[in-house]
Amino acid sequence: ESLTNSLDILAYDEVTELLNNAYGEPFDNIFIKLDKSAKAASLGQVHFGRLKDGTEVAVKLQYPEIAKGVEAELDYVIEMKHQIRYRQLIPPLERILVPEVIEGLCRPNVLVQKKEEGFGLEKAETMISVQKQAMGRLLLEHYFHMLFRHGFVHADPQPANLAFRQFKKDYFVLILYDFGSVLEIPNEMRLALLRIILALRNHENIDPVSCLLALGFDGEKLEDLRPTLPALLSILFEPFLVEAPYHVKNWRMSERFDQTVGELKWWFRSAAPPKLIFLMRTLHGLTTMLSRLDVALPWQFLLDKHLSDIYPEAQALQLPEIKTSQVIHSFDEMARYLKVHVVKTNGNKISLSMPARCADDLEDVVGESLKELINRQKIDLQAIQEKAQKSGFISQTLISLSDEECNIKVWLE
Repeated sequence: ESLTNSLDILAYDEVTELLNNAYGEPFDNIFIKLDKSAKAASLGQVHFGRLKDGTEVAVKLQYPEIAKGVEAELDYVIEMKHQIRYRQLIPPLERILVPEVIEGLCRPNVLVQKKEEGFGLEKAETMISVQKQAMGRLLLEHYFHMLFRHGFVHADPQPANLAFRQFKKDYFVLILYDFGSVLEIPNEMRLALLRIILALRNHENIDPVSCLLALGFDGEKLEDLRPTLPALLSILFEPFLVEAPYHVKNWRMSERFDQTVGELKWWFRSAAPPKLIFLMRTLHGLTTMLSRLDVALPWQFLLDKHLSDIYPEAQALQLPEIKTSQVIHSFDEMARYLKVHVVKTNGNKISLSMPARCADDLEDVVGESLKELINRQKIDLQAIQEKAQKSGFISQTLISLSDEECNIKVWLE
C-alpha cells in the first residue's frame, strides 16, 4: 500500500499522448470517454473509459520510463495472453470472473479490458461470518483449480488484484485482475504436490525423500533430515490434511517448522529448487488473505470436490528411486491420534482422542489440573513435546504416571 500510494499518477495530457502514440491516431477516435482520474497498477496506471460501441473498459497504461528500472513484466501483450488463457481455463468455476480482454486495442504498453468492478478485501473483512466464509471459499476453489489441475496460477495474490461482487446475502463472484505474474508449474511438480498430500492423508508407506526429489529438491541434503521429514511435511501441508474446517491462524507453520527441524531449518530450505519461491509467495499471499477474512474453511473437502478425478494420475506418478544406507522413515510410521487416558481414585475415567498434531502443544492438551500433577512428578512437558517432534510423531508413549490421585497415560497411536 505504501508503494502504491507513493506513486505519482501521470498527467492526463501524458496519458493521451501515450495512447496516441500506441495507436498511431488520436485516442478519441477509439474512446468516446476516458476518465481523467486513475488508479495505480504496479508498472502502470488504470483509467476507466468507454469505447465508441458503448463497451465499458479499463485501460491499463505502462509508465513510459519503467523499462529502465525493471527487467521483467514489461510487455502487456504477454500479460494479455496470460489473461486470455486464464479466462479459458477458469471454467467450470462459475463464480470466478476474469475480465475479457479487447485484443485489437492492446499494445506492449497498453492493455484494454472490459470494466469489471467489485469491492475489495478491506470491505470484505467487515462483513458477517457466513459472507466471509463464501468469499474465502471462492479464493480457495480458484487456487486449487488453477494450481493442481492446470499448473497455471495467478502468482501475485494481494488485495489490489482481486474484488468481490455480491448478488445475494451470501452469493458472491470473485474478480481477478493483473496477470503480469503467472506461475507455470510443470505437470510432474503439480502431481507430486498432490501425491504428497494423498500420501500424508492415507499414511502410505512412501519415502518422503522420493516425493521431494520429484519436486526438484537436492537429495543429498535431505539425507540429514530423514527422521523429521514425515512430521515436517505434515506441518507444511496441514490445511490439506484436516477433515474439519481449518483456520489458517492456527497453522503456526514457521514456529512449528523451527521446532521440528531446529538448526537444520536453513539446510532444508537450501535443498529446495529456487523456482519454489514463487509457489511459496503465491500460497503465502493466499493464506494472508484468508487470515484477514478470519474464517475456517474445508480445505480437504474442497480439494476432493474439485480434484478427486485426477487423484489416480497423481498416485500413478513414478517417484525417483532412492538408494540410502540410512533408515527410511515413511509416512505410515506417523501416529494418527494423540490419546489421553485418566483414571481417578474415585473411579471416574477420562478418555480423549485427538489428531496426532495436537502433540505440538501438550501443555494445552493436558489442561491445568493434570499439568499440576505432572509438574509434581517433575516431568518436563516441553522436553516430551520436543522428543515427539524430533521423532517425527511416531507411535509412542509420551507420559505414564501414577500417584494417590489418579493414573495418567498420554500416547501417540
